[in-house]
Amino acid sequence: MQKWADELAARDPGIEMKLLYAKDGQEVVDTYPEMSDEALPMFLVVDDDDEFCQLIQGYFKMTGCPCKGAANAAEALALLGQGDIDLVVSDIKMAGNDGVELMQETHRDYPHIPFIIMTGYAPEYSYEAIIEAGASDFIAKPFPLGELKAKICRIQREQNILRRLQLTLNQVKRLFESTVGALSYTLERRDPYTLGTVLSI
Repeated sequence: MQKWADELAARDPGIEMKLLYAKDGQEVVDTYPEMSDEALPMFLVVDDDDEFCQLIQGYFKMTGCPCKGAANAAEALALLGQGDIDLVVSDIKMAGNDGVELMQETHRDYPHIPFIIMTGYAPEYSYEAIIEAGASDFIAKPFPLGELKAKICRIQREQNILRRLQLTLNQVKRLFESTVGALSYTLERRDPYTLGTVLSI
């Protein structure tokens, strides 16, 4: 794990490992900028490699993005049941249900929660199969933690756009219904013989 961590640091010098390892007994300040206002308030990382899971949690907590960890699908589902998880980052190969099976079970109860699937060597799943199964994205191990952060922020931005579009559609619908109601009322006042017929149309 330390060797893999050092490789991450070499690929993104001065970023990941500065956040995760103390130097001379002091915590090193994060060199990444703060996550935007659209960053997820909470996400869940699921991996049966406890050291790897803590690595990801430590990085994101230091960057101001709180997250929780789970070692398997059962633990993940229990945490999801608490209702404060906005996104899941799951390893694909775990004891018991794998990451894709966890995603499919989660989406039965929480279809709005996006998944990023972490893949190492999983010949039973192709990229196409993972996306078709419902994942928002995938990331291949080993990866720079900054790359995972970028994927999480991109998904959140897309969700914010969808929420704003839905809000706009709801506002347009209410405006349309209000306009039709006002026109119907005006027509009925002018012609009592049309009373109720406009709205019925």
